[in-house]
Amino acid sequence: MTFSELLPTKNALLLHAAGVAVDDDCAIVFPGVSGVGKSTLSMKAGKKRTLCDDVVLVHLSDTAVRAFGTPFWGQFEKGGNNISGKVLAFAFPAKNDSLNVTRLPDSELAMQLARVITAYRVDSKQASTIFELGLKIFQRAPSLRLMSMKEDSFETIEKAIRRATTTL
Repeated sequence: MTFSELLPTKNALLLHAAGVAVDDDCAIVFPGVSGVGKSTLSMKAGKKRTLCDDVVLVHLSDTAVRAFGTPFWGQFEKGGNNISGKVLAFAFPAKNDSLNVTRLPDSELAMQLARVITAYRVDSKQASTIFELGLKIFQRAPSLRLMSMKEDSFETIEKAIRRATTTL
């Protein structure tokens, strides 16, 4: 049994995502396919705050979803501290000409989820179990669409995400 097959039995998944720790033991997870800006967001936050810039482990407990770094790094090659945090939001990044954070419609969530779950060698039953767990995880914290410019600082992006999570 591979690591990615074992994780769902423990209510955990690997996501193609970057994770950044923010204050109050929280983290923002930036799921997305290659090229959407995950590593750029991690670099803006800095290595000390970055959980991982390419593959993040998320765990669903009775009370929260937590994000953890993994040894699977992208552009950073090797990250900073071994830290985790309660997921404040899942913010799907996209490049834009202005900063805008909106709720991700439920109709798009399943499609986005299918693109970012990292699982290998699974049969159709396992795939169904993994997908159902992914939906539970993503429904436990706000799922947002993050449109940002390269010039936006991480602090500005974090404030916009926090604002969006309080108005949902």
